[in-house]
Amino acid sequence: MKTLVIAEKPSVAQDIVRALTPVAGKFDKHDEHFENERYVVTSAVGHLVEIQAPEQYDVKRGKWSFTHLP
Repeated sequence: MKTLVIAEKPSVAQDIVRALTPVAGKFDKHDEHFENERYVVTSAVGHLVEIQAPEQYDVKRGKWSFTHLP
């Protein structure tokens, strides 16, 4: 099974490939991604997540705290 790595943008995907190559081996470059025996590295274009408007937050939680994390 391969690990999928999704970078914020294409230049970051290239940086990740450069960082992984010494330990994971050579990557083949395809049109939209890089791939080797262990990894598929690709990138997104645009925001994957966004901040919600204040009125969309659950006010029952009150002030933010680490205890709110799973």
